[in-house]
Amino acid sequence: MTEYNNEQFDEVCRSFVTAMQRVVEKIKEFKSNLNTLAFKVYEDSGCLYGNSPAGFQLWIEDQSRHFQSLNDRKN
Repeated sequence: MTEYNNEQFDEVCRSFVTAMQRVVEKIKEFKSNLNTLAFKVYEDSGCLYGNSPAGFQLWIEDQSRHFQSLNDRKN
């Protein structure tokens, strides 16, 4: 195992924290892009539950149940 002095250890920790912050930002960006894409699909389907955040949430829940049902049938 490599031994680090305090200064090296601090630098390794800072680098790790910086890398994890970048990962978190990329995940947030991906989630935002995915949500935007999902809303576009919802709009293209005719906004079956109304053009509102609540209607979009209902649609997401229905889609989730639908895909879970398909997955259950596969297994």
